[in-house]
Amino acid sequence: MNIFSVFAKQSEAPPPAPDPPVDREAELLEQLHGVDGELALLNDEMRTFRTKHFCVVGGREMVAAPTVTEAAERREEWNQLLRTLSALQARRSEILQAWSESKGVNR
Repeated sequence: MNIFSVFAKQSEAPPPAPDPPVDREAELLEQLHGVDGELALLNDEMRTFRTKHFCVVGGREMVAAPTVTEAAERREEWNQLLRTLSALQARRSEILQAWSESKGVNR
């Protein structure tokens, strides 16, 4: 046995400390609050858009635009807002599902 090999083993650096635990519940709640804020802003934007560009005719809501081209553009803008709303709601649902699983609610 070599005496230097004993000292060499002792001089090695200790193993790195494990990462601190991550509070998954708090992280998911923070994400949820962020998505809720985005949804609130989108709701305000949609309300403003509807007030500005829609009118009710015979019980039906219609795009108020002077030309057919502008009406098509307004409908496309509205559809984009609806797609954004759908994506945010899907993301919120995924976060809520993960949050409830982290709490052990859906076991």
